[in-house]
Amino acid sequence: MDEPRYTLSEVAAAADMQVGTLRSHLQRRHWRLDMAIGDSPAEIAGKAHLVTLRRALQVGVAAELMRQDVEPSRAFQAAWVFSDLADPLDTPGHMRETGMLFPSPALTLLIAYKGGPVASVIKRVDAKSRLDELRLPDPTDRRVITGGTFVWLNQVVPAIHHALEG
Repeated sequence: MDEPRYTLSEVAAAADMQVGTLRSHLQRRHWRLDMAIGDSPAEIAGKAHLVTLRRALQVGVAAELMRQDVEPSRAFQAAWVFSDLADPLDTPGHMRETGMLFPSPALTLLIAYKGGPVASVIKRVDAKSRLDELRLPDPTDRRVITGGTFVWLNQVVPAIHHALEG
């Protein structure tokens, strides 16, 4: 997961976005691809910038959040919560590896919040279970959550894998 293998063109195609759009987000510093061990910026002008599968997943999830009208830098931060963080408080009693879905048959849901904390990754036991294990913010926390955007990672992540691996 942390070996640089994919060009920005491959990652953009897997994320269903134009490579120019991806480069624009990088140039504007909305997104930073140098956050992970293994990502390899181009050492010589004209040589490809290679990124890891972890970063490719982050870009793909962020692109999906942007299609759901999440602002670009917040989408990238929220996608980082999936790709690089596994918070046991999000799903008490259930762990997952960073950048990985919860084991089947469980479903993995990312909630990108508007305001307050950036995002949570939630486990849903199966398609029939209720979303009653959502982690609610501490009532003494002054940051306000006014809503959020849900993304089913069980649909997004396999599509990115398939696009990259062919």
